[in-house]
Amino acid sequence: MFNKRRFKIGILLFIFTTVLFGCHNQNDNVQVPKGNLFNVFMGESKTWELSGYEIELTPNSSKFGNGILTMKNTTEYSSDFFSFEVHATINNKDEVMQKHQSSGEQVNIATKKMGSIEGNELPSKNGDYISINELSDIYMIIKWNDQQGNKKEERINLN
Repeated sequence: MFNKRRFKIGILLFIFTTVLFGCHNQNDNVQVPKGNLFNVFMGESKTWELSGYEIELTPNSSKFGNGILTMKNTTEYSSDFFSFEVHATINNKDEVMQKHQSSGEQVNIATKKMGSIEGNELPSKNGDYISINELSDIYMIIKWNDQQGNKKEERINLN
């Protein structure tokens, strides 16, 4: 009786060990390119806060966005004009990575979900794709009309 029990426990341990060590991620042997591929940024200015802004760069594509832009100290703010542009310096040149503009109708601009934009890979100086480490001076310019119709503009440095 004791030997049968020991035998069953041995078989179960063997099966468990085989399953445990036999399972592995198929991506274990995939070589990941050097440099960061994905990063989340945030920042703030006098009037605005930006959270969750994502930049994803791969050898085949680029994706910018999905952040939430929030006006400080208010949940309601009507304006007939709102725009933003996200900039980054690539290869010593200022580039617009994402932009949005709306005008005409009075809308609440106190909280804006930014959406995202996808595109091709971004080339680097040496012809490879660019990594996040090669982006510098990442910032956002926000423009809007205040409730008296005056044009306002602020910059958020992303970090």
